Amino acid sequence: MLNTRYKYFIGISIFLIFTSCISLIEDNFPPYEQKVVVNALINNNKPITIHLSHTANVRNDSILPVTDASIELYENSQLKETLTENEAGIYQSQTIAQQGNTYSIRVICGKDTVYAETTIPNQAQLNHYTFDPHAWLDEDLFFNPNVTFGLKNNPDEKMFFEASVIIAPSPNSMYQFSEYSILLPLFSNENITGDEIIKSIDFQHSITSSHAKYSYTLVIRRTSESYYQYVNSLSAYGLYRYPDSFTSFSEIINIYSNINNGRGIFAAYNEMQSAPYLLRLINDE
Repeated sequence: MLNTRYKYFIGISIFLIFTSCISLIEDNFPPYEQKVVVNALINNNKPITIHLSHTANVRNDSILPVTDASIELYENSQLKETLTENEAGIYQSQTIAQQGNTYSIRVICGKDTVYAETTIPNQAQLNHYTFDPHAWLDEDLFFNPNVTFGLKNNPDEKMFFEASVIIAPSPNSMYQFSEYSILLPLFSNENITGDEIIKSIDFQHSITSSHAKYSYTLVIRRTSESYYQYVNSLSAYGLYRYPDSFTSFSEIINIYSNINNGRGIFAAYNEMQSAPYLLRLINDE
């Protein structure tokens, strides 16, 4: 009987110790200054689409579109056109963006005026590429692929890249699905002094069907530096927003912005694709 009471007493004591450490933390955020948010990722040979919104309170996760703005679009410092709203918060140009040109915007929204600028880089030059469907084994002992490729490098110029692989069913495959992309890590030519950038990247695509037919297409985006910085900061933000035991005490990550007097991103990229690599692991006779 005494032993039972002792255990009960110990249990209650432990409960009180842990619950006494719990207190309600109320979010008491200071007032914030509302800013214009610009979001535009410009692709070569495409019209320029700009999304405008306002910053919102941290408790408000809805988008607040800017519907009464005027956007002046400049190409190489020359005024090309004034954009007006196509639909709520979305403004699209008649101008088709071209590689090598610098585009800047002046956004007038009430008393606020914001500015941004970016240059569309020239297209990457893909020297060679190979896919190895049996490059590595995952924890379930399925083979997964690797892609190795080489790009022309100019050591005298900062160059930034984003790569991805499009996975699609072969036309005569018995297994059909919607094509999808796997993003690969961003990279640059920093510290590369030769005339070629060589990358070898593993990616996950387990082949579980004995009659699988797929195609892989390598996609290379040469990006502006602002695009590179923005995507890298988004990745870091996602990592620290959902921390694990290694990142739970890390510093707060601010998402990169190149908008003067506002927030957001105005950046550019130039995309090219390889020919599809047809993959057929096992004959389906």
